[in-house]
Amino acid sequence: MTNLTDIEAALDELPSDRLPFPVVEWRVEAGPDWSDDPAVWVWIVLERDDFEYDDASALLELKDVVHGRVKGLIDDDSFLYVRFGEASEAAKAS
Repeated sequence: MTNLTDIEAALDELPSDRLPFPVVEWRVEAGPDWSDDPAVWVWIVLERDDFEYDDASALLELKDVVHGRVKGLIDDDSFLYVRFGEASEAAKAS
């Protein structure tokens, strides 16, 4: 079984000065996906809500960094989904 605490700790160890955008928090969830396969979701909650289209390559870079960091920590049969959230949405949810 995938240990979500290990994933969160690995993400917290990412040096913030090397990330292309400030990250407010990481949210990690596990459960079945839409096809009932085991899955892990990593939500990257970004500080900014106002992104331009030009930021797309930096967002993909951040997604790749997270994917590379987490992929080895999940069960082999689990799918990994890396998604973005915005700080304003996170504030509404809490």
